[in-house]
Amino acid sequence: MKICILTHTFPRFQDDYAAPFMDGVANGMVEAGNEVFVQTPFTPGLETKRPNRKYKLLTYKYIFVDSWHTLGYSKTLVNDMQLKPLVYLLAPLMFIMALISLYGLVKKEKIDIINAHWILPNGFIAAVISILTGVPVVSTLPGSDVYVAKKNLFFRSAALFAGYFSAAITSNSPQLLKDLKKLGVNNPNTQSIIYGVDPDKFKPNTSQVNHLKAQYNISAGKIVILSVGRLVAKKGFVYLIKAATDVIKKN
Repeated sequence: MKICILTHTFPRFQDDYAAPFMDGVANGMVEAGNEVFVQTPFTPGLETKRPNRKYKLLTYKYIFVDSWHTLGYSKTLVNDMQLKPLVYLLAPLMFIMALISLYGLVKKEKIDIINAHWILPNGFIAAVISILTGVPVVSTLPGSDVYVAKKNLFFRSAALFAGYFSAAITSNSPQLLKDLKKLGVNNPNTQSIIYGVDPDKFKPNTSQVNHLKAQYNISAGKIVILSVGRLVAKKGFVYLIKAATDVIKKN
């Protein structure tokens, strides 16, 4: 099967903090026996060729000055919740160029399915192409797109449109699917799919744990809680910090 992953953020280089999971998703689809194309907007510093990629990475430009490509790649939102003013000027250009580029790719490569990551903007873009070509769309919600959909009537309408024309909707969080439904998206084909990890890289290591406890002067019998993520509101660190006091008192 030929799959096009449509996204607006992607790891630009090795160990980039911008959506590193997207590389694993694309490689995983290839390992499952598919031919995969990733389409993402151009951004300065993006390495289009890397030896460990098993998929084809394609970019498109939406404005004539390279340094003005400031959408996506964790640069669009403030605290992953507030849109920067420049977004409203550049977004229409990106929509148009993404539509043209995706339509050409679908026709040229005879794509079987489009996987749009973030229902806004990519679910909306993919839905338009699906109407024009008949290629089905699976929209995936990583999180910030649901916040964006709540901003105004236009974004909400775009999310409703994308949800209606998606053959299925997946998310790494059941709560995001519930939030999307509250917006009015009543797609019957929804599924919560947690992003996987590399078991060869992430596995229990008792000796390393003991070494770290000794390094930070933590006694061997103490339980250590680790929470990993960027310090943005949607990650919920504030709830962990507030709950920690009660947890310590009771345990």
